[in-house]
Amino acid sequence: MKEKQRKIMGLIISFGMIITIMPQTIWASDAGTREDAVKWAYAQEGKFLDYDKVYGAQCV
Repeated sequence: MKEKQRKIMGLIISFGMIITIMPQTIWASDAGTREDAVKWAYAQEGKFLDYDKVYGAQCV
């Protein structure tokens, strides 16, 4: 009985390890153009941005 439980537990743990190693999501991105970057920068003008959440908002 104990041996059977150990085998089942070993299979469950092995399966869990295999599942966590597999990639979950594949991300694809494209390189934006210079024009896209400039448009984004102009869109941020006048906004307060706080990306690091440490030093407070920065004026753009």
